[in-house]
Amino acid sequence: MRGVTSTLAPLLLAALAHGESDDVPTWSGDVRPLLAEHCFACHGPDPDARKAGLRLDARASWTNADVEELLYRVTTDQEFDRMPPPVHGEGLGAGDVERLRRWIEAGAAWEPHWAYAPLATEAVDGNVVDRFVQRRLAAEGLEPAPEADPRALLRRLHLDLVGMPPTDDELAAFVADPSNAAYERRVDELLSSVRFGEHWARHWLDVARYADSHGFTIDGGRSVWPWRDWVVDAIASDMPFDAFTVQQIAGDLLPDATRAQRIATGFHRNTQVNQEGGAKDEENRVSAVHDRVATTGAVWLGATIGCAQCHAHKFDPVTHAEYYGLFAFFDSTTDGGVSAGPSLLVPRNAEEEATASAWEAELRERERAHAAAASHASRGWTRWQPERATGSNGPELRPEEDGSYRVIGQNPVYSTYVLEGAPPLERIAAIRIEALPDGGPGRSGNRNFVLQEIRVAAGAEEWTDVELVAARADHEQDTRGNGGGQYPVRGALPGDDGQGWAISPEFDAPHAAEFILREPLELEDGDRLRIELQQEHGDRHTLGAFRVAMIESDPGSERSLVGDAWRDAWSALREHRAQRPRLPSTLVLEERHQPRTTRRFHRGSFLDPREPVTPGVPEAWDGFRAMPDAAPLDDRLDFARWLVHPDNALVQRVTVNRWWQALFGRGLVATENDFGLRGARPTHPGLLDQLAHELVASGFSRRHVLRTIVLSSTYRQASVASPALRERDPENVLLARQRRLRLSGEQLRDSMLVVAGVLDDAVGGPPVQPPQPGGVYAFTQSQRTWTPSVGTARFRRSLYTRLWRSAPFPFFTTFDAPTPNVTCTRRTTSRSPLQALALANDPMVVELSEAFGARIEAAWGDLDDGARTQRAFETALGRHATDTEVARLIEHVEAVRELRGESAAWASLARVLFNLGEFTHRP
Repeated sequence: MRGVTSTLAPLLLAALAHGESDDVPTWSGDVRPLLAEHCFACHGPDPDARKAGLRLDARASWTNADVEELLYRVTTDQEFDRMPPPVHGEGLGAGDVERLRRWIEAGAAWEPHWAYAPLATEAVDGNVVDRFVQRRLAAEGLEPAPEADPRALLRRLHLDLVGMPPTDDELAAFVADPSNAAYERRVDELLSSVRFGEHWARHWLDVARYADSHGFTIDGGRSVWPWRDWVVDAIASDMPFDAFTVQQIAGDLLPDATRAQRIATGFHRNTQVNQEGGAKDEENRVSAVHDRVATTGAVWLGATIGCAQCHAHKFDPVTHAEYYGLFAFFDSTTDGGVSAGPSLLVPRNAEEEATASAWEAELRERERAHAAAASHASRGWTRWQPERATGSNGPELRPEEDGSYRVIGQNPVYSTYVLEGAPPLERIAAIRIEALPDGGPGRSGNRNFVLQEIRVAAGAEEWTDVELVAARADHEQDTRGNGGGQYPVRGALPGDDGQGWAISPEFDAPHAAEFILREPLELEDGDRLRIELQQEHGDRHTLGAFRVAMIESDPGSERSLVGDAWRDAWSALREHRAQRPRLPSTLVLEERHQPRTTRRFHRGSFLDPREPVTPGVPEAWDGFRAMPDAAPLDDRLDFARWLVHPDNALVQRVTVNRWWQALFGRGLVATENDFGLRGARPTHPGLLDQLAHELVASGFSRRHVLRTIVLSSTYRQASVASPALRERDPENVLLARQRRLRLSGEQLRDSMLVVAGVLDDAVGGPPVQPPQPGGVYAFTQSQRTWTPSVGTARFRRSLYTRLWRSAPFPFFTTFDAPTPNVTCTRRTTSRSPLQALALANDPMVVELSEAFGARIEAAWGDLDDGARTQRAFETALGRHATDTEVARLIEHVEAVRELRGESAAWASLARVLFNLGEFTHRP
């Protein structure tokens, strides 16, 4: 062995089982981050990228020889031995090597990654936040900042919990009694209000990538706002976070799922839908499932799961196959990639509930009747799904669990589908082709889809043609003008006059045709069967799905009656669907009756499916269930319950960290969407674990955790800091003060509504359209007209503003609202001249400034300019203006008054106040 003295060798393997020492570098805190930065790309979890068979990220993969070799490789002067190789950049610095050496000499103690380990908690008296923060401050030799001024504290609390500033009366009441008891009462009142639900729903809508349109360039409108209202109600009522999670991921799979629980599944219907011409349904459906996996990983697991879509994760312990185990949980829903369904009716009163329930009951009955008719129509027939199925000239065939084939891709004008394999029967008298509705855009019908050839071969012998004598469809028509019918195709087969079959472009119902052999085909062991189906004149009228069956004897003329029953049942179902009540609806998840077979996509390509995979979670995350009697995870409901299992410490840490981030501007873990091996370590690990424990112990109460935080002295500190403290801790990592945070665009607008006195406090309902600048849609494919809502609807809370993905509300995006196409777990904060221009010129700001100006004139018209200006300042900013501030503002009012009149002067003052940094920031 090289590099380490041989006397260390006997100690190394034994040391792997020992805990860390406070006097030496630790694996999690010092060594793993070092190796992740320099070594894991070649010696990490990805087996395809792993060099020399050496894996450094897994405990079981290390030996004493590997440890010694590692130290030699990072210290040697031999160019060909040194790691990392020079082509990969600079090697480890002297300090890095010294930490690694000390860790090895101390025994190379190992411990699991902190985020995946069980919670470490302790008994705490008093507020848990203050206990851990003050302990850290004392260790750093720092004192906490004093408590914020009552006015600033109440303004901070309101903006954080309900997203709007306090009213004049609320502020005056708290200034008169700023006691701890009064503050605690105010906290409880805010946490119990629907305004709390609305504001914290905005945080959740960011991670859920919520919008009121489908996305892509067409960006058609969608109705999913009832899900948004469900979120508001769930948060306002303090629905336990475990139920909040389960219902959104798998509410439709709960026993006797209620309408509300099904509405909750809209979380994962916020994916985009591509309705552009030529869009591939399967490609976009798979993309939506990938998005659901990545979103779930970021929101609940703090993991960059999407990195494993094409290969094993380069740093975190998630293999390529394990990624598709997660994919499998979401792979069997009924929604497609280019169609908007399914959706659920959302009645608003008892009468509408009765209407909706009656229609849905009838729908279920007609669906059952159709299924029974279809089953009867195929009775006696044996379905065939051979080992090989290919499509020429473009399309591909994907086998489904019901024995059918789904045509993937757009059919060309001519294509041939070839089915080949062992026959299902020993004697075949007829073959049946069932065309099934597909429902996707561009798949409204079929033309000239014919049975071209039937061939058989014994063993490896040459193929022999089988001759047909007749073809019979469920319904045949001699003309092509009668929409929705079928008709025979003359000359479809050589030497015969009527063996083809076609369906008009209006096709939207199941149809079947039976092709009878001239002589029954007798087959022996080893025989193979080949069927060729030809699609002609495909254009955009393609066969979306079809099924093949065979029968041993002549089906007989009575089959046409069975076919009529099948078609009639479908017609009745279609007619009932067309009579759907005109009620609000929302997009939901629904599980297929037959789950899909999920396969690993090689290099992430849905066009290259490989071996089947079963639903499951990565082994590294499932330690708390690593026991012989642990139940398997079979579906979304199992997975959702796994996420919020009381022992799933990772999810609990991620959740409370994001809530902390909303109140302090920075999480205890700065990389809030990456708790993996390259993510940041928590600044206060004990506090993070204690808050996660509080979450579970309180019955997963969001209200309890937030109450604990905002009642702490840590939260209530002033934001002012000395220059020395700012230099030592510019990001406030040590929490020796509070932080001044810029308001979001939604908080800014809502604050203006409150201050102007025009807020419409109605809760829920369809989206509204406040004023916005012209020309917003000039660069979008769909040239829409944005007509501002009339009356008080234009003054609804910002949560209810309509959001088009292709052209979001410009005031919000100017103030860093995220794109709703992907999950956003933390908004960025920018400083842009556009923000000042928006606050000065946006038509919405101008209108609200005029409203506030009118309030100043009407409410305080009996006061002189100085007193009136002081009242306006207090209302907008929550504090008294200094004499200097009042004087400068009066000077502005007088100048505008002289030029434009009284009302314009006070509206201009309002706009000045809206532009002040104190108004646009949380104290």
